[in-house]
Amino acid sequence: MNKTILAIFATHADAEAAINDLQKNGYQAKDISIVMKDSTEAKVVATNTGATVAGDTAAGAATGGIVGGLAGLVMGLTA
Repeated sequence: MNKTILAIFATHADAEAAINDLQKNGYQAKDISIVMKDSTEAKVVATNTGATVAGDTAAGAATGGIVGGLAGLVMGLTA
């Protein structure tokens, strides 16, 4: 069974901590992808954790749009 976990973090340190927690709970680094506005910081997180940086700018923009849409939907439903 495939699982998808989606999260939004305020800092790259928070993202790294979450990735490390996922790895401690059995998730493989190769199965974790990250999308960040700052590609330099994304590479730092990837280097520190082994996670994969999302492919290119278009993929990052598409994923960011989906994440933003889902976050808006969740906020709307909880209001």
